[in-house]
Amino acid sequence: MTVNAQEDIKEWHFHVYFMQDNVESKAKALELHAELERKTKSGDFVAVPLKTINFVPRGPHLIGSFETWVPIEYFATLYQWFLLNRQGLSILVHPLTREEVRDHSERAVWMGTPLPLDLSKLTTFLDKVPAQYPEYKLGYSKS
Repeated sequence: MTVNAQEDIKEWHFHVYFMQDNVESKAKALELHAELERKTKSGDFVAVPLKTINFVPRGPHLIGSFETWVPIEYFATLYQWFLLNRQGLSILVHPLTREEVRDHSERAVWMGTPLPLDLSKLTTFLDKVPAQYPEYKLGYSKS
């Protein structure tokens, strides 16, 4: 089963990449992460940067990175915010569906320079859509 035109994508990930051994690149990423946390706590938008910042390659991501989850209700707001504030860092934007490989490749878009990914680390087809943060009652968890 694949996503079709009758199904809406309700949650997204933004992966911010940085050169983990470059002090300036790492500082920019940490600053973005901290600002995202502040804006979410203040209620400016709902976007959850994962607490874990990858200072080494992790999963399909071959350099330093961190992930931010956003429900569709705040997608445009976060997309615009990243466009204006990414500080030259590359950002992978992809939907969350049951098809991880397609989500990270043919369904993905990049802000900045596209970077290689190791798609062999991903699952081709998941049993269910990976709904995240149901406490917000947004995205796939909207009632």
